[in-house]
Amino acid sequence: MAACVSFKLKNTDSSSIMKNVVFYPNTDFNFVPPATHPGYTIHSAIITDKILTIDFSYKGGCSDHGFDLMFNGRYMKSMPMKASLYLIHETTDSCEEDLRQQFRYDLSKLLPENQKKLIIKLYGYDLNLVLEE
Repeated sequence: MAACVSFKLKNTDSSSIMKNVVFYPNTDFNFVPPATHPGYTIHSAIITDKILTIDFSYKGGCSDHGFDLMFNGRYMKSMPMKASLYLIHETTDSCEEDLRQQFRYDLSKLLPENQKKLIIKLYGYDLNLVLEE
């Protein structure tokens, strides 16, 4: 028997929230994301005109949640180059309401000089994304 799950949209208008990527250039070289996803599920991610749109859900409803997209400033040497991004979820909310939200992140400063394409590996999302000039 299949379970039915419904989500409450966090933002009620039709537009998604626009944010900038948070650069953490001094992040430890040995940074390893958590073994389990930190309280969210990414349903879709797409890059259009250097804007990454992430549609995701999480549990909450009683207090604020912070979602920053982290880049440690390090590129993987390959052709084309690759970069890993991490959606960092910060909250003290212990409520269990299913919420769904969409954020947009400006990736325009992420493409290295002299590169026309960058493969984006988004932690918690199975498909690679492509950022192009």
